[in-house]
Amino acid sequence: MTIHSLAAGLALLATTAVLPACAARARAELRSRELPAPPAGQRPPGIYLTWLGTAGVVIDDGTTRIAIDPFVTRDSLGHVLLGRPVESDPELVDRWLGRSGSMSLDAVLVTHSHYDHSLDAPTVARRTGAVLIGSDDTLRQARASRLDSQQQRAAQVGVPISVGRFTITLRPSAHGQPEHFPGHAAEDFHVPARARDYRTGEVFSVLVEHPWGTLLHHASAARKPETYDASTRADVVLLGVAGRYEPEGYLQEVVDAVGATRVIPIHYDDFFRSLDRPLHPLPGLDLLELLATMEQHRPELRVQTLPLGEPRRVLAAPGEP
Repeated sequence: MTIHSLAAGLALLATTAVLPACAARARAELRSRELPAPPAGQRPPGIYLTWLGTAGVVIDDGTTRIAIDPFVTRDSLGHVLLGRPVESDPELVDRWLGRSGSMSLDAVLVTHSHYDHSLDAPTVARRTGAVLIGSDDTLRQARASRLDSQQQRAAQVGVPISVGRFTITLRPSAHGQPEHFPGHAAEDFHVPARARDYRTGEVFSVLVEHPWGTLLHHASAARKPETYDASTRADVVLLGVAGRYEPEGYLQEVVDAVGATRVIPIHYDDFFRSLDRPLHPLPGLDLLELLATMEQHRPELRVQTLPLGEPRRVLAAPGEP
């Protein structure tokens, strides 16, 4: 470990103590905004989302299931700072996919190649039979994980992909700040690898269109000027809120740009904590202040949340309440 990386690690470690009372208030606020559970034993038609923590979601219309950034194998901050290898845990993957009813998937997409977005993607694809769609860096990780080549597909920006009734379009995007591991992975990348070996690679936002509505998955708190044009529209934005940014400008650049009226925050939880423990906000992220800012500047905007590992209907089928 270099002096620079040690200093950065110690600085990060100093911010990781989230007071239990603050975390409890944040959890209470998030619960108060949760999309309602479907009636017991029923599943009204619509598009359902299941949040897997961090930026991970499963999108399901009852026939087709798509995962974006599935990540459930979480190591402690100390493990990562010491440069120990991080490795996908198939048992954890099975448990969380099973809990969310997602043991069969049609596609897995990765928005960029940092380990908290891509580590479990090859395992998820292998366990579910899905096709993994990602950048060259993500596919390098898939090859190192020995994912069948028939389950790998290179991402193409701006080219619509049909998966069931969904149409998926990857938009060019950017990683927010701070960006700890920029650039591209080594050509000889192998697994298990250290977290720092999972470099950013290309960054995408994911537009998911369906006859019942349109979702935008925007995982990282930045964008390029060309990320969204006047033709890009969405009903709901899954908005990554980790990193440093000016909230009002971020809302303008993403939510206003696509005309969305609903926002679901993602990537706000501390991914150095096991999913079996109560969720805490990321160190340094004042989630309550961020939610208040959204309401202050966008009173017409509905800010909703997802519980962990439980499907919620986000868009109703036509004719459904």
